[in-house]
Amino acid sequence: MTIVMDGNVLIHGLFYQLVTGFTPRFRPENINWVMKGNQPMTVLSGSFSNKEIQRFARFLTVGAVGTVLDFSLLTLFKLVGFPTIIANSLSFTAGLLNNFTLNRLWTFQDRQTDWRRQFAQFALVSLVGLALNNFIVLSLENALGSVFGQPDWGYLPAKVIATGLVVFWNYFANRMWTFRK
Repeated sequence: MTIVMDGNVLIHGLFYQLVTGFTPRFRPENINWVMKGNQPMTVLSGSFSNKEIQRFARFLTVGAVGTVLDFSLLTLFKLVGFPTIIANSLSFTAGLLNNFTLNRLWTFQDRQTDWRRQFAQFALVSLVGLALNNFIVLSLENALGSVFGQPDWGYLPAKVIATGLVVFWNYFANRMWTFRK
């Protein structure tokens, strides 16, 4: 969870590794560790501009729309009998097309760059995301189905976990490569 206080952004320590790994402007001298309750947090002092926070919020909004589309189609495909890997791949692809269009036009507001090149980059980033997503869903599906006592529905909590993890890869890879300015 990201918390904004007095222009600083507090993030969990694991997310710190993702941020510093993908974003060169987050230098160690801009990072301070603080405690929030008993949770170690990181403060990125002045590292996130309001514009960047707004962009990430838009990215999450677009992602939420894409996620609803993705989950709805995944459930529909599973109900009609598709294997999980095919259902997940098709629903993910529908979300990809939705997200590319909305991110290009609204989140990153980039109408100057050739859309075909950007789409190829977005698709490549998304294919890595799909591979991560499929790996996580397939790894967790049976175990979570057993935990919840619904073996046929284990793909849904697995998909929630996969989506929550893959969103960070998608944002930072697209921000730094596909839609960089």
